[in-house]
Amino acid sequence: MKDFLEDSGILIVPVTPKAVIKEAFAAKVIDDGQGWIDMMLERNLLSHTYDEQRFRTALVNIRKRYMPLLQSFYQWMQHRYRND
Repeated sequence: MKDFLEDSGILIVPVTPKAVIKEAFAAKVIDDGQGWIDMMLERNLLSHTYDEQRFRTALVNIRKRYMPLLQSFYQWMQHRYRND
């Protein structure tokens, strides 16, 4: 996402995951900016959490919320590069 935005001439300052998501949302690369922010925050939480219930909740979120977001972005990129 970051590389695509920068290649498109969008300057990301500061270069942080949250800033990239915000710029991608503004550029209409993704349509659920809050979902991507939630995914990033959950990823950050999981990297420092060793709670089994938190892990199980994350698995549900990955399957139901985050996989569709990732698939949508993947399809958007495929469409974008098939038509360029």
